[in-house]
Amino acid sequence: SHPHLLVTITGLLEIVGAIGLFLPGTARMAAICLLLLLLAVFPANIYAARRHLTIAGAPVPGLLLRTAIQIVFVAALAGVICL
Repeated sequence: SHPHLLVTITGLLEIVGAIGLFLPGTARMAAICLLLLLLAVFPANIYAARRHLTIAGAPVPGLLLRTAIQIVFVAALAGVICL
């Protein structure tokens, strides 16, 4: 497996999704796709937090913080989806 490639791909998908949120014609679909992406990568975030991994030498957010961030993002995207 190529973890750096997967991180790059998911990062690009996040950027494309964020752009899609600003376009009225694609905002709802972008929010749905970003929500699915968040749910798909959350197990990797749990893994990274539990193993105290780093990104460019900085520790990844702890599990409690990462979960709180995830809840905020999911709630925000759900708000866009329900508009």
